[in-house]
Amino acid sequence: MVIRNKIFLLFTLLIISISGESQKYNCDIIYDAYINKKIDVWKKVCDEMQENRNSSDEFIFSLVNIQYGYIAHCIATSNHKEALKYLVLAENNLRQIEMTNYNPSVVKSYKSAFFSFRAVLDGKTALNSVMSALDFAEKAIKEDSTNYFGFLQRGNIYRHSPVAFNGSKQKAIVCYLKAESLLLKDIISKKNWNYMHLLVTITETYIEVNDFKEAAIYFDKILKLEPGFYKLNDELGPKIKTAK
Repeated sequence: MVIRNKIFLLFTLLIISISGESQKYNCDIIYDAYINKKIDVWKKVCDEMQENRNSSDEFIFSLVNIQYGYIAHCIATSNHKEALKYLVLAENNLRQIEMTNYNPSVVKSYKSAFFSFRAVLDGKTALNSVMSALDFAEKAIKEDSTNYFGFLQRGNIYRHSPVAFNGSKQKAIVCYLKAESLLLKDIISKKNWNYMHLLVTITETYIEVNDFKEAAIYFDKILKLEPGFYKLNDELGPKIKTAK
C-alpha cells in the first residue's frame, strides 16, 4: 500500500510538471508567434489547447489569454467570422473558471475585453456591450487595484470610444501607463507577448495624439527588446519617421 501511494504521488507530480512545462512552452511559442507574425502557429496553439484542455484553472486561464490575443488579431484584420467563433469558445472557458471563483478581478477584466469585442462584432448591441465592458473594467479595478488587465481594458475603452461617449486618448494613455507599471511588477521576463503588446498599444496611442516624442521613446523600448519585431518596420517605424 505504501509503495502504491508513493508511485501514485510520483505519477501525480510528473503530470503536474509536464502540465506546467507545456504551458511555459506554449507561452514561448506564442511570444515567438507574436514577434514574427506567425498567426497560423498562434491558431494552432489555440486549437490544440482547446482540444486537450484539462480542468486546471491555470491551464484554462492561459488558454483564455491566448484566445484573447487571437481574437484581437482576427478583429484587427476584419476576419469577424473567425473572431466570433473563438470568442464563443473563450467566453465558455472564462465561464468555467468563473464558476470556481478563480481570481474574480481578472475574470471581470476579461469579461470587459470580451464585451468590447462584441461591440465590434455586433453593431446592434454595440452601445450596451461598451457599457458592459466599462462596467466590468471598473469592477475589476475596484476589486483589485493591482490588476493591470483591468487598467488595460479601461484604456482600450477610452481609446476606441467616440468623444461623445466619454472617449479620450489622453485618458487611455494614463490607463496604459498604469497598466505598464503594474505588469512590470508581475512578469518574470519582458519577453512576454502581453507586455510587448502593451508597449505597442502605448506607442500607437501616442502616435494617434501626435506625441511623437513619447512614441519614439516607446518605440526604442521595443527596439531594445526585439529589434526584429515585425511591427517596428512594418507599422510603427514608418509612422514615426513620416512625422519627423
